Amino acid sequence: MICGNDIGAADEGIAARVREHGWSVVGVREQPAWAFTIGLRHTFDRPELAMFGLPIEDMQWILDELATGADVGLPLDLEPADPSWNGLFGRLNAFYRAPVPVPVPVPVPVLQAVWPDQDGLQPHLRIPREEHPPSMWLHLPALTPWPYPATTPADPVATLGRVLSGTSVQAGNSVQAGNEVCGIVHDTDGHWQFLDGGPITDQDVTLVPLARILGEHPQVIPFADLPPGHQSWLQADGTWERSPL
Repeated sequence: MICGNDIGAADEGIAARVREHGWSVVGVREQPAWAFTIGLRHTFDRPELAMFGLPIEDMQWILDELATGADVGLPLDLEPADPSWNGLFGRLNAFYRAPVPVPVPVPVPVLQAVWPDQDGLQPHLRIPREEHPPSMWLHLPALTPWPYPATTPADPVATLGRVLSGTSVQAGNSVQAGNEVCGIVHDTDGHWQFLDGGPITDQDVTLVPLARILGEHPQVIPFADLPPGHQSWLQADGTWERSPL
């Protein structure tokens, strides 16, 4: 009997692939995207594998290759996932919760395939969720479905070096110190700017992935509905005021 023989018709395809090949790779086709294996623990008594932040087809291919033991030609580290991230693997958990001859503890061990990333496009599951540095992956309920139209987490947005370094200055309507975003501009061409209200020179402006802004400044997530050609600025009373550019 295979783990998952009673997990329901919706996942029967997963169970069938595990029966035939030994494992299946599930891709969560959302932004941000992630993928993970199901079946390695059942078939080979090995940890399952997971990957985050790359195009879904790439991650599925990489995890399939890693499952076979192949060298994928990429600088990857395999790091054990802390159980506090178990909520990311719902279908994996459902598979192993199904009746089996010998119960399999849930959550099963998961190894994260970590790729070189300086932009916050992947979490680091080795760190317990409650101790993880700021990351968009801590705010998935607010980012599901992906709220920013016509963008991906990797798309570049404009901000200021001092916002990233934590040395922002206050000016105009901005009322927050440190590295807070106090102004959001959605240009008529669809590009986004996340500003602090201080003076701006060409040398101040830098481009970073949208994922980094959402992770370090989650207060901007609700402004995904700001139409092109509009801006919103934090006021002295703590409210945000929207207006056309």
